[in-house]
Amino acid sequence: MRHGIPPVKRQRGGAIKGRCRSGYCSPFPGQLWILDSSFSYHRVYSSSDGCGRPSLHSPLDNVQGPPSPSFWSGQPGIRYPTIDIVDKYGRVVLLKGQAGSRQLYIADPRALQVVSVKEQEIFEHQQGHMAMRKQLLGEGILTVVGAQHRKQRKVLNPVFNVKHLRELVPVFTEITSLVRSNISEEVKGGTGEVDLIVWLSRTALELIGVGGLGFSFGALTGEEHEYVASVKMASFSIFALSILRKYLPYVENLGTRGMRRAAVAAIPSKPIQNLRKAVDVMWRTTNEVFEKSKTADSEGLQMDQKYRDMVAANNIMRVLQKSNQSADPQERMNEDEMKGQINSLILAANTTTSRSLSRIIHVLIEHPDYQERVRSEILAAREQTDGSLNFDQLEALPVMDAVIRETLRRYPPIPHQPRTCLKETVVPLMYPIQGRDGKTITELTISAGTDVYIGIYPPNIDIETWGPDAREWKPERWMGSLPKSVGDAHIPGVFAHQMTFLAGNRSCIGFKFALLEIKVVLSMLLTHFRFSPGKQEIEWVNAGMYQPTVNKVMVPSMPIKVEVLSARKEESA
Repeated sequence: MRHGIPPVKRQRGGAIKGRCRSGYCSPFPGQLWILDSSFSYHRVYSSSDGCGRPSLHSPLDNVQGPPSPSFWSGQPGIRYPTIDIVDKYGRVVLLKGQAGSRQLYIADPRALQVVSVKEQEIFEHQQGHMAMRKQLLGEGILTVVGAQHRKQRKVLNPVFNVKHLRELVPVFTEITSLVRSNISEEVKGGTGEVDLIVWLSRTALELIGVGGLGFSFGALTGEEHEYVASVKMASFSIFALSILRKYLPYVENLGTRGMRRAAVAAIPSKPIQNLRKAVDVMWRTTNEVFEKSKTADSEGLQMDQKYRDMVAANNIMRVLQKSNQSADPQERMNEDEMKGQINSLILAANTTTSRSLSRIIHVLIEHPDYQERVRSEILAAREQTDGSLNFDQLEALPVMDAVIRETLRRYPPIPHQPRTCLKETVVPLMYPIQGRDGKTITELTISAGTDVYIGIYPPNIDIETWGPDAREWKPERWMGSLPKSVGDAHIPGVFAHQMTFLAGNRSCIGFKFALLEIKVVLSMLLTHFRFSPGKQEIEWVNAGMYQPTVNKVMVPSMPIKVEVLSARKEESA
């Protein structure tokens, strides 16, 4: 079973193929690639020295990086730099984009501290990236910047505190029991092959839906809400339309909203029309969820009344309403911002959590000894209770905690995050790099307009930081003292000395919520099922986020063998 990242396939001349089986590839013809490259060329030259010359004499040109086979199309695989380029060129790598534009991939701990924390307002999300998100999600925590982002994060912080998370454990347990029943039914109470990513995706959606929003999407009852299909369609469409992101900041505010909608409706592009329809459904559902959150209505939740009442009173949207009302008037979010949190929470909590869970279970399949150790630990803890585990008991499972920490370190679901430098900034390096001229570089002068990629994967497996076994999956490293070099590196991440949940004000605000989801799901599934390899090889590929696939088709799939443990015991008796 492979964990590598295949390169982006290109046709002769460097252009990405226009069609593929998965539907992930760009649907646009070569003419649009030419237009796109021309736009990049204009950006490079218009931000030059005033004489029509691009900043070819920038100090960044001394930074090493892979050669670009084409001035116009840029470096192959530029969207998804791998650990290979860091190993070869150093912890800062110069990448060449379209029309010779410069992009930096940064994996140096001290540089990451500056970019992610110290000067985080200078290194903001790329405009096109944020504009695309805002059109899809509204003005939520994932789409706003500056003072508006600080205001929203301040109001959202109480939603994810430990007190609130404690109250969600029984709700999460109730939801996860439905998943267990569905999987058991699929294998008819015995042994069979199950595409587990399907169930884990549904589980993550229902956990954030019910526990987060007090709203069931029917993901576990066979009555899937139209929102689910719309989110999937939007994700596919956004990937296909990613080439257009850079243009959005120039057109997103042209004319009235009605004029813009009419213009979009007239564009003869299937991905654009699919995205338009998906966004309409998502916002219709958002309004429904928002209105329901005002009344603490628990109708439609498939669970016992005591849990329904708990969800109605303590879901994230209810807590957010209270937090917003108690904030100073100038710090409160307006209704559009409140609605914007709904889509932001679903997007942030759904896919990444399901991919992380899938990876953990897949790794436990590859390490059956650890699967048994985690299972035994959970069963032993349950013997001390009435069978269910509360928040404190879930937190007191060192083997499971070590497995989660190590898997998130070794296999983060997202490999990097894009930023743009808004003001010329000097960034120091912890590990000096060698320039193209052979001289040592100890700091970088990054000019305004330079796109920067925050490396997540390389710092997590850096041998200088984690030791010679950094690239091995070894949960036992978390059961003792970490090497002194880990603390000395001062990795700015908010979780476990790693960048998986990022750092600073742009770190994942709900990472404790996600970790709790993972622990509840694992504690339920591992004590009822044994997981082992299926008939097909599973390969993890990078489509902006790592996902399991089979047969080289870029559609998430993880068929594995599932054995119901109760059935095994009955047979042996």
